[in-house]
Amino acid sequence: TSTLAAFAKRGDLLIVDEGVNEALLTGINLSRANVRYFRHNDMKDLRRILEKVQQQDVSLKRKATDQRRFLVVEGMYRNWGTLAPLKEIVALKEEFHYRLIVDDSHGIGTLGKSGRGSLEHAGLKPMVHCEILTFSLENALGSIGGMTVGSEEVVDHQRLSGAGYCFSASAPPFLSKVCVQSVKRLQGSLDEGEDEASNFDDMKVAELKEELKKRGLKTAGKKAELQSRLREHDSEPAAG
Repeated sequence: TSTLAAFAKRGDLLIVDEGVNEALLTGINLSRANVRYFRHNDMKDLRRILEKVQQQDVSLKRKATDQRRFLVVEGMYRNWGTLAPLKEIVALKEEFHYRLIVDDSHGIGTLGKSGRGSLEHAGLKPMVHCEILTFSLENALGSIGGMTVGSEEVVDHQRLSGAGYCFSASAPPFLSKVCVQSVKRLQGSLDEGEDEASNFDDMKVAELKEELKKRGLKTAGKKAELQSRLREHDSEPAAG
């Protein structure tokens, strides 16, 4: 919601797939930009609108660079269950000199060889083929909040201008941990037994001492010392 309103303002132009979800629609309304909708996943209709805007530029003697212009789509549409034809969309945005905003809330974690979403699934890359990638952490990653991916300039602008950033607090540590663990699972670097065997942060002192006894270690000390002793023991290579 806040990403669109951070980058598009009154006088800018948004060309939007009519099938986008209500969160994007809210951001579009908050931006107060000029909006034109094309039929869902219809590239012929998208080209028709882009050519019409181009013709208006000629008649008004207006340069395309006089106005910030964005194409707005979802990678996987929440309301339709369809995938955007991203390769065709990228070709059109480059031909007509638009920036591309992709909401990939339902693609991240589910599509692509490594779970990086709709862009990876289509053989494309963020910041190369898509200027602004935004997605929710509430779906495949199982946390709350959202992220915006872009160049350093895009990230700095979002940080300073995004209402969702300016008027919110940091995520609670346990929700951040959930997100980190989800990313580890996508990367294939999470040991399935890690949470049970090596994560002692949530254990009570009595539980920590019980784990130490099982390992034949000393049980005296403060909670932090007990946790440290367990981690050091578990990080040592097994005798061979």
